[in-house]
Amino acid sequence: MPYEEHELAPATVLRGHVDEDTAYLVEDYPYGYQLRCQIRYWLHTAEAGTKRGQLRLMSQTTNPKVEGHPWNTPKAGTYRPWAVLHRDSLGHVDWWPVGTWGPNPWEHLRFRLRGMFDQLDDTEREGYLGLLQTGLTVQPDTWGRAKRAFAAVAGGATADQLLDLGLYLDEQDHQIAVAAHAAGLTP
Repeated sequence: MPYEEHELAPATVLRGHVDEDTAYLVEDYPYGYQLRCQIRYWLHTAEAGTKRGQLRLMSQTTNPKVEGHPWNTPKAGTYRPWAVLHRDSLGHVDWWPVGTWGPNPWEHLRFRLRGMFDQLDDTEREGYLGLLQTGLTVQPDTWGRAKRAFAAVAGGATADQLLDLGLYLDEQDHQIAVAAHAAGLTP
């Protein structure tokens, strides 16, 4: 499946999944090559220490090899300052984290193309926009190059033609730029 058909397809933001009891449950999930189990996902917020207020993705599967299918030990991701849980067009659950330095231009466009930005509530949007402003401030060269590349793509430039202009976009970022231009979005 081409990148743009899945990774740029709309996704649904999931809310209220903050612990094991409120986790988003997927009933049928692969466990190894042949067995099936359940898996649940939630976003854990650190309550103390240097990561206080930051979020991480938690996931936990049942064990189909044991009678009663008990829950295995949860797996924890890395803490990030901001994140949302989402379900993609294939039904897969994942998170969309943003690091301390904010999103890069291509992550921001992909987030908007997938429709997740439009689904944010006021508090989520405020947190995301704050990190976006940080990204614009601390990564001005990255954003400047992206804007020049985006303008060239809007004019019909291919990834190879961008190289002639001294700009490099990998195939994935080029597809994001083309899709964003078609959708009327700008970095």
